[in-house]
Formats: sequence, structure tokens, C-alpha cells
Amino acid sequence: FRKRPENNYSSSEAHRILRSGKVDVRNQVRVRLIDVKGMYSYTNHKIGELVVSSPFLFSGYCGNETATAEVLFEEMDEKSNATTMWYKTGDIARELDDGTYEIVDRISSIVKLSSGEFVEPAHIEHKLEQVAKDMFLHLVVDARNGADRICILVVPRPNFNHMTHSDLLKTL
Repeated sequence: FRKRPENNYSSSEAHRILRSGKVDVRNQVRVRLIDVKGMYSYTNHKIGELVVSSPFLFSGYCGNETATAEVLFEEMDEKSNATTMWYKTGDIARELDDGTYEIVDRISSIVKLSSGEFVEPAHIEHKLEQVAKDMFLHLVVDARNGADRICILVVPRPNFNHMTHSDLLKTL
């Protein structure tokens, strides 16, 4: 390759936003992270929902004012007295020490249990696969909004077939 491949992040609502984690300033894009109530706090952890402002920002979803109201919001800049339109991407990002951004999740992939606890099934699945990859042929985490608990379905490898449910839990 003459030019090294880049990892770009874009959306049809806001055009290109990030180039290899850096804000695409050529298009006058501005980004920031906002808190996601009950889940992520930018102030405490530099992680939150990625919101975008740009001259190329869409004006809304045609014929769907409800969906538009869920993703667009205006803010008044007290210094300039100008309003800025922001688009909520639905993506969770982390601001790194070098000022770049890393997309880490989607809000829609996070599940809230009946206890109020938020869980990420894919994250749990990934961690279990790392810890127990030698034990299981297949592993699936099933978590649903409002459920009391998560369910983990496993197919043990043949040399672990003799183990009881309790034995498997102890091993983990």
C-alpha cells in the first residue's frame, strides 16, 4: 500500500467523524462525550456517549419526528449566544490520554437487569471465553432487559462432559 489504511468512523447522519481515532477537523466536525444516565460518566471515567456537531449534520429523519427528537438536541453557547445542534450517535466511546477516541460499545447492546444493574452480554461472553476456552466448545450469554439474571449456555468439551453444573461453576 502506498497509503496506510485508516480506521474511519462515520454515520449517514453526520458524515465522517473520526479518522484513526482523531476528530476529522477538515469537515469542521466537533465531538464530545456525554454521560449516559445510570451507565457511564464522562466526568469520572472519560467514557460516555459520543455526540457530534458538524455543518454536514442531517436535519432529521424524514417523517419521523419522534426518532429525530431522540437523537438531536440543541445547546446554547453562553459566550457567543449561538445554538449548536448535536447528534447522539448511540455509540459509547472512551477519550484516550492522547486526545483520540476509541469506540467501545453501543448503547443498544447494553441490558438493564431488574436489579437496575447494567450488563454487556458480549463483554461477559468475551471474558468467559478467555478464562474457559479450554473447557467449552460453545458459549453464549443471554441477557434480557428486565430479567432477574443472565443465562449462560455452554457446550462443554468432551473431557469436561462428566462435570456437574456445580463442578463447572467451581472451576470458573
